[in-house]
Amino acid sequence: MPVYLDVSSIHAFKGKKPCVEYLTQVQLKLLFSLPDITTRLGRRDRFFLIFAYETGARMQELLNLKISCIIRSDAASNNSVARIACAIRLLLTEQQV
Repeated sequence: MPVYLDVSSIHAFKGKKPCVEYLTQVQLKLLFSLPDITTRLGRRDRFFLIFAYETGARMQELLNLKISCIIRSDAASNNSVARIACAIRLLLTEQQV
């Protein structure tokens, strides 16, 4: 008897798909307000929380990020890149104050 017939008699388990839960607006605001923005590290942490949420970037992508990856001077940059670059500039100028 061919192997295919033996395997085809095995029934696949069809379990329930896990329900994906999302954070509410109130939970997001609470999460983003946790870092202390009066300190340099707090502003950094808050920026990365918001950046990760807005872009959907994975942790390793955030860790590999360099300013030169975001701030581009050529005409090919789109609005989202420009907004992110603006946010980084604001973050950097707040840190120098």
